[in-house]
Amino acid sequence: MDNFKINPVKLIIRLKQWAGWFIAILFPFSAWGIVKFTNSPILVALIYWIGIGIVLRFTFDKNLPIFKPQIKKVKKEIVVFVIITIIAAYYYSKGAKAETNTWYIILNSMLFGFVNGFLETLAWVNIVDLAGARIKLNGYLALFVYVALIDGLFWSRFMPQFPGSLYVLILIQLVMLITGLSVYRKTEDVTIWSLQHIAFNLAVVLLTGFGVNLFIHI
Repeated sequence: MDNFKINPVKLIIRLKQWAGWFIAILFPFSAWGIVKFTNSPILVALIYWIGIGIVLRFTFDKNLPIFKPQIKKVKKEIVVFVIITIIAAYYYSKGAKAETNTWYIILNSMLFGFVNGFLETLAWVNIVDLAGARIKLNGYLALFVYVALIDGLFWSRFMPQFPGSLYVLILIQLVMLITGLSVYRKTEDVTIWSLQHIAFNLAVVLLTGFGVNLFIHI
């Protein structure tokens, strides 16, 4: 009978892996459906930030991986972050500007810039930690799949269009994602990655006129 006993440690690891992949694949399609029927991206964002960001983190880990940046370990990554963010900002500055109320832009700087900049990064590492509970590479693959799906099915529906080539946008996103994963692998902290994400989001808001009105209802 001993051969049929379930190893609780292995079971928990498997459940984490399944949960990570389940979220990575299912949530982007759920986000698409919610926006399709409600025309309100903010509803999805709240589920995203609170559910997959905060609640999920405290479900499997009682600590937030923040405020321990360990800058000395990731100096090269910080340089890459600065360069790629400047390049992205340059391209967005060349695009058409939306006619948006100044207060909408200020509000979205807080909402999309700061709140999403931190909580989306937290959601990303949650997926990495869950799907990669046994093999880290699985977590990285799950995140690549997730980002591709959530960008295509959710963010692209209401965010300003990238003014450059699609290939340039993909390259920028890949560099940011790979660099962020390198930072997290070395530090197990999202502070630096979140700051870069916030800077990128603020560039999108301020340089394109991406106001909170477009985030709340489309």
